[in-house]
Amino acid sequence: MRLDGRPLELALPLAGAHQADNATTALAAALVLAATGFPAIDAGAMHRGLAAVRWPGRLETIALPDGTEVLLDAAHNPHGAAALAATLARLGEPYVLLFGALADKQVGGMLPPLADGAAAIVLARPDSPRALDPAILAAGLDAGVEVRVEPEPRAALAAALDLARRLGLPRVVACGSIYLIGTLRAHLRELAGVAGG
Repeated sequence: MRLDGRPLELALPLAGAHQADNATTALAAALVLAATGFPAIDAGAMHRGLAAVRWPGRLETIALPDGTEVLLDAAHNPHGAAALAATLARLGEPYVLLFGALADKQVGGMLPPLADGAAAIVLARPDSPRALDPAILAAGLDAGVEVRVEPEPRAALAAALDLARRLGLPRVVACGSIYLIGTLRAHLRELAGVAGG
């Protein structure tokens, strides 16, 4: 990005190439607003603003005391799932996928790209009356890897962590519904001994 004709390099604490695209769009909008009479936003404000960005549950990694990492991402539509799958492909490591979605979401465009890199899959039911039965997900999944159905989110997390340890994998990727991620994030923060929100 350029500011006053000069290149501007900014640090962004959010993971994923798509977040850099989002930040560029936000900065471009700020520059357009400044050009229409809004108070000018200088490079320092842009640096401080982006450095302060936090988005819990979006490519957020929580490290557990045993060294296992759980990557949380509320990829709840095909576009979000594709962005997450691209990030996971760049990491280049197999993972255990923990997935749950609402019945009104386009899971046919979400689950397959995420399942492609998974060494095992655990399907859960998000804490919502609109949740999709994970048994329906399992019936439509041809993953070629072990698939478990654990409807209760905390039990699903325990199963995913057990599979990761058994397979010698350092990471569980939990994604899908925002409701699922909210439940898992709170529980994981307790397990990791992290206080606050």
